[in-house]
This record gives sequence, structure tokens and C-alpha cells, in this order.
Amino acid sequence: SQVIDKISPTMRCSVMGLLLNATMNRLEPAEEIVDYLLTSFDKTLYEAPEILNLISYCLLSGDTGSAISLISRLSEERELERLSRTGWLAFNSGHYEEARTYFEQNLQLFRKMSRQKKVFFQNEVGLIHLLTLLHGNDRILLSQGLEYIEIVQKKGYHYASLTQAIKPVFQQQLGLDETGAYTSSLDTLADQPLPFLISHLLLLWTDKAKAQKNIPALEKVRDRAKKNGYTWMAAELSSILAALTHNEKKKINTALAKKLHTSCDTVSCVGLVKKVPKWEKTLNGLLTITDPSAVQAVQGEQRLIWLLDYEEHYNECVFTPKMQKKTKRGTWTKGRPVGMKNLYNNFQSMEGLRPQDRQVCQAIKVEYYSSWGYGYGTKEYEIDQNLALPALVGHPLLFLADAPDVKVELVMAEPELEIREEKGRLRMCLTPLPPADDDDDIRVIRDTPTRFKLFRFTAKHWEIASFIGKGMTIPKSGAQKARKVVESLSSVVTVLSDLDGTAEAEIREADSRPHAHILPCHDGIQVEFL
Repeated sequence: SQVIDKISPTMRCSVMGLLLNATMNRLEPAEEIVDYLLTSFDKTLYEAPEILNLISYCLLSGDTGSAISLISRLSEERELERLSRTGWLAFNSGHYEEARTYFEQNLQLFRKMSRQKKVFFQNEVGLIHLLTLLHGNDRILLSQGLEYIEIVQKKGYHYASLTQAIKPVFQQQLGLDETGAYTSSLDTLADQPLPFLISHLLLLWTDKAKAQKNIPALEKVRDRAKKNGYTWMAAELSSILAALTHNEKKKINTALAKKLHTSCDTVSCVGLVKKVPKWEKTLNGLLTITDPSAVQAVQGEQRLIWLLDYEEHYNECVFTPKMQKKTKRGTWTKGRPVGMKNLYNNFQSMEGLRPQDRQVCQAIKVEYYSSWGYGYGTKEYEIDQNLALPALVGHPLLFLADAPDVKVELVMAEPELEIREEKGRLRMCLTPLPPADDDDDIRVIRDTPTRFKLFRFTAKHWEIASFIGKGMTIPKSGAQKARKVVESLSSVVTVLSDLDGTAEAEIREADSRPHAHILPCHDGIQVEFL
């Protein structure tokens, strides 16, 4: 103590702050350090950065009264810290909406001060704010959480790796495809109390079986926290253990968590996220189709589009991926080509891809071509049209290659067996015909200038085509047998027939409404009536 007293007050306060931080990380007793800081630096402490360490200690310890007192004495110049720590305090008390308000006020003020639009907390307080956004399962807040996670990961804040663990929780609640689970060792977080707690909380929500393997480590840290006065930390770890254990252990952990939370006047956050049944997850995913906020969260600062180049004469189409970036004005760039090799290797982690994009990327195959006699070969990355095109059906970001601003629609359709009266005879044909290449079972036909139909051919369609080829003519005398054919085939192919008496076949009413195509044309539009 005499040695410390000889050091300058500023340096002494800094040393004690570092000592308190190291002690907290190990969850060791810190009462003497706290008392020394409060009694020796009462007048200057609230201007020093060490006050934040002291507030964090009170929050981890569940000393709500002391936390309120310390926060209230922060100077006006420390409004950002006051708002963020008040948000953490409200979170501990279970007042999630109130906590969210304080956190957002902090970010709003920081945006104004820094003149930056995309900002987020640079320390672990950001993890607590992300947890508040999970409360209530609000789709707008969940999408906002994904945007914040993207900011953290893009700017490389020191807790960015942990946001990789929380990201699937938001995606799960929204019904989006989840990114890979958190794979880093949780042992590395043993000397970081708050990240340790949150990481196990996330593991409970995403992989309960894996979380149960860490029960001994959780019990060890919980017992140390309880013994050394970190009551809120011990209470939350007990709540996690109660959710992971069974029978008698579950009762013990539940009772202990309740007792500790009551002593702190706090509420557990373990129940913030409920397991989403598969059916509900699917319905949530369907909601994102028309939810602009969810789409925005998926796209972020870049998006993958597909340019469709259609060859009218051969009814063939080729689609090219391009990555567009968002400009400062909120518009999208023309985009740069993305190589098949790049997509093949990185589609799981690449930003800006929708679930449909990843399905398309799974159709990319590697072909090996050897150089005869030279002992080496090359690899080429090709896309399987039979797998990729169906995945692009309904994709919202399909454009014409020769008019990249014009969106197009790709829809599934079925081949139709047509029987029409022509000049006193019957004409039977399959429309469209299967592709000439026996290896293909799909074909794309342009229906309108901005609408394409994707036909998938089954073995039955091929069999029908093998009999009638490009079509056949039937005399009127064969009408009765033609009716039998129609009724027989109506279960395997859609039939459009001019014949009477085909009661078993599907009947389609003609659409008498006028149709028009409206397309962009220079600075105006072009209208074409059909």
C-alpha cells in the first residue's frame, strides 16, 4: 500500500483499474480493490476511464444499487457511457424494451458525434444490445440485429467472432437459412466472464446437446462466481444449468437461480429465445419473401443477381451471376462477374447471397480434364442446368442480359398434350417437345418478353413424345379412340382437348381478358398488346 501511495494519483487509479479488470476476468474477489477506488479517488473517479470497470463489476456482481449510484454520477461529457450502462442495468432487470431504448439512444448520439451512419458498440455491451433485439420476436428488430452483426464483422471489432454464434439465432427466428454454427473452443472464453456467459447461452438456444457436454465447465465457473461475489453471473449460469440438467439437478439449479436473482433484484434472460418448431420456421421463412426489412438484412451492402441470356431460335438460356454493391445513394452498381470457382468454394460464407443463390451454387460441379501424355490436367467449374434452373424459379433478382434493368420472371410449367380440330381432322401434339439432348430433362421457353417458363419432362413425357414425335394427325373416325387416350393420359399429363366427352380430362377455361406487355424503353415505356 505504501508503494502504491507514492505513485501519482492518475497512474495509481489506472493501475487499480487494470488490476480490477484482471481480477474480474478471473472472477476472483475484488472487494478490496473496489473499496480502494471508491475511497481514494472519490472526486476524480467519475472523470476517469476506470469508472467503467467499476460499473461493470457492480453489474456482474448484481449490486444494482451501487450500479445506479455510479451511473448517476457520470458527467455530462460521458453521456454515451451513461446510456450504454443504463441499458445493461435495465437488461439485467428484465426490462428489455427499456434497455433497447437506452442502447439506441446511445447509437443515435454516436452517429451524430461521429457523422457515420453505420455504427455499433465496439465492446461487449453490443452483445447485450443484440440480446435485447431478440425479445418479442419482432421481425423488424430481428432484421436490425442482422444488420448490426454485419457492421461488427465488417469492422472487425474484437468480439466479432462471437457474433458468428449469435447470427444463427436471428436467422432461425426469421426462418432464414442459418450460417455455420460457432466452432471456436469455448475454453478460450473462460477468462472473459460476459462472453463466456453469452456463448453458452447461445449454445443452449442452438445446440442443446453440445451445450450439455459443457455442464462441468459451467458448474465450475458458476461455483467460482458464487463464492467470490459475482452473484448476477452465478444466477445466470445457474439458469443455463437448470435448462440443461434433469431431475434432481434441475431442481437444485432452478432453486439456486431463483434465489440468486431475487437477491440481486434481476431477471434471467435464458427464456428470451424459444425453440422454433420446423413448421413455424418454414412459415417464418415464407414471410421473408414479402418482408422488405428481412430482404434488406439478407442483402446488406451487396447482392448477387443473375443475368439471363436467351437464345430464341434454340430455346436455350444461359445465366451469369454478378455481384452488385450498394452505393451511398442507396442504388446498386452494375455489378462485377463472379467466377464459378469463387462461388463453388465460398458460397456458404459469401455475403449478399440469398438461400436460393446457395441452392443454385450447389449445382456447380468440378470437371477434371487430363492432358494426354503430359501427366497433368485442369479443373473446370461448370453448372448443372438441370439442378440450377429449378432453384432459380421465383428468384426476385433475375434480369435480362441485354437489358440489365429489366426484371424477368421464371416460373415452373408442365408440358401439355393438345388435341385440336384442324380442317376436319384431329391434330395431337405434345407442347413443348422434350429437348433434343437426352441428358437434359428441362427446357426453357419464352412466354412473354419478361416471363419464361421452365418445363420439366418426366419419363412419361418422353414416352409420349417417342410415339407422336412432332405431332400426329388423326381422322375423324378415330375420335372415339382419341377420347380414350385423353382419359388414359390425363393422370400423367395436362390435356387440352377440343373433343367432347373427355370428362376425366382436366378442363381449362379460356382467359378472355386483354393482355399487354409494359417494358422500359429509353426514358419511357413500351406497351405491346397481345
